[in-house]
Amino acid sequence: METNQLVVSSGSNSVAAYHKQATDVAGVCKDIVQETAQKIGGRKYVRVEGWQAIATAHGCVASARDVERIEGGWRAIGEVRRMDNGNVIATAEGFLGEDEPVWAKRPEYAKRAMCQTRAISRACRSAFAHVVVLIGGGLETTPAEEVPSEGFADVHSKPAPRLVDADVIDVEHESVRPKKLWAERSDEPIRKKQPVAQPMDGADMTEATLIEVQEKHGEGKKGPWTCWKATLEINGRKLYPSTFEADLGAVLNECEAGDTLLVKLAERPYTDRNGETKKGYDLVFATKANVPSKTEDKAEEVAEDDIPF
Repeated sequence: METNQLVVSSGSNSVAAYHKQATDVAGVCKDIVQETAQKIGGRKYVRVEGWQAIATAHGCVASARDVERIEGGWRAIGEVRRMDNGNVIATAEGFLGEDEPVWAKRPEYAKRAMCQTRAISRACRSAFAHVVVLIGGGLETTPAEEVPSEGFADVHSKPAPRLVDADVIDVEHESVRPKKLWAERSDEPIRKKQPVAQPMDGADMTEATLIEVQEKHGEGKKGPWTCWKATLEINGRKLYPSTFEADLGAVLNECEAGDTLLVKLAERPYTDRNGETKKGYDLVFATKANVPSKTEDKAEEVAEDDIPF
């Protein structure tokens, strides 16, 4: 559900005035929109922070209301109101489905919160998508919160990133703190200085055994960030891919040591502290394979008489 209202004033210069306003807003908001944009499946999508910045620059505020559970999931209504008179200029529906695997095990408050976030982003998109187009930089107008962790399979014009060949991997394991926190990077923009993952043909997923997941939280110029680093075993070799994508991090956090995953990795060279270029890996996609974990295997060996109920 989306509605929007555009009040057109009289006067020959009204169209030019609106276009100038949109252009001015695009210039003012360009940095925050691009810096908070989320890269998913090789494309950049605007997050709610970027949409709210555009709304504020237009003298508007975005919010959500009427969060409710309906058949199939959660729904909320997003609104964009003018600050000067309170008039609603756009509304839209945000929805979180029960069939979304990333959110299936999340607590209820998290589902309600994401539903509202999607409603706000969608309402802002209804009113201000043209501003994102004016900003440029390859930004998509679909709100980032609505995009699956692997992206939309039907929109990719380029081949998927290259699948890592475990037979040619030669990576030294970086030292980490013993607690479940890791990251040597101070802020995600550093990643932009490194060569991007090179897409190559024949990129099928491969099975990997999860050994460990390490998580690091921090704050940089963009704001708070979280990095997940996984220790995987592929064909007898250990790899240490990382990701800043929250959806992929959620998949890793829901798994246990010994679980089998289907993963896709992309090579990304990086420069270490000594100035040497080494081979690193980004986690592009991950999902739990339909293979029983070690815990499940052990549970099958327990006799019914041993179960204390």
